[in-house]
Amino acid sequence: MPRKADYAAFLRRKLAQAVIVLRDDIPPDVVTLNSRIVYAINDETCGQVLLVPSEGDDFPNFALSLYDMKGLALIGLGEGGSADLPNGDRLTLVSVLHQPERDKRNTPAFMQDGVKLRLASSVLDLATSRRRPA
Repeated sequence: MPRKADYAAFLRRKLAQAVIVLRDDIPPDVVTLNSRIVYAINDETCGQVLLVPSEGDDFPNFALSLYDMKGLALIGLGEGGSADLPNGDRLTLVSVLHQPERDKRNTPAFMQDGVKLRLASSVLDLATSRRRPA
């Protein structure tokens, strides 16, 4: 686990740069919680991991915690994006293999829902995909 002071400072920097995005507007190549991703440290690929919101030291090799400095660096990062870790390493997101929000948008049940919220000119519009008869 990272030192609390380093993690807190890194978290403050991430939050200062953060942009709030509605779930349906998250780009498909951005890391969110429970995304399955491939990343590299200093140009050395680290393999596939699942970014999990839990804290702990006993995760399987395929799980990376948001409470780990690398997990914090990855959240919100887009493919090809990189972040400098406090220890001097450079982390780069190679690819997003699975993003829950993207994959949910691509399921038939979601696409047939008919109601979608979107933020437009700071006014929340309710738009339906079904047309009313004239």
